[in-house]
Amino acid sequence: ALKLLGALCSEEAPATASAADLPPFAAPAIRRPVPAEQGLRARFETVAQLGGCREVLGALERIYLPLGQLWAHADELAPLKDKLVCEMPRMLFGGEAQALERAKALWERGFTRFEANNLAHIGPLREMGATVLGGAPLNTFSAQTALCYRQLGVGEITLSPELRQQQLGDFPREIVCGAI
Repeated sequence: ALKLLGALCSEEAPATASAADLPPFAAPAIRRPVPAEQGLRARFETVAQLGGCREVLGALERIYLPLGQLWAHADELAPLKDKLVCEMPRMLFGGEAQALERAKALWERGFTRFEANNLAHIGPLREMGATVLGGAPLNTFSAQTALCYRQLGVGEITLSPELRQQQLGDFPREIVCGAI
């Protein structure tokens, strides 16, 4: 499925496909049960990459896009806002206030999910009422870290890609975790 999405969504060679073209998703066997409502999620660097994926977008549970792309194409993306997750920048050098202002403006327009990739974004996103998801750059490598982020208001967390598959089952069941 990921190879198909990669081919469909590259800017160099956009193509078209339907949800039926995606092979069935087989989750790896881990000790921690995966909720049935979780589906396939995809991250795109640019809105242009979505062009060849229009038919497949319906099969995705969530679509991740960087803040700058969501900001620049908010009107065009409004019909997808229930699936979209605004990916906050990992690091900013002087543009922190502008990024948070844009996030707030998007939230006011109905974009409700934001992925915090920097600890500094969690508080302001929660204060505005957004649903905060924790990205991989938060480096959640242990159950204790996941619980700390949960206490800060992070609803879901993407675990560190450095974790081994066997470690995935060690995280508390009350925390929705993702792996990349």
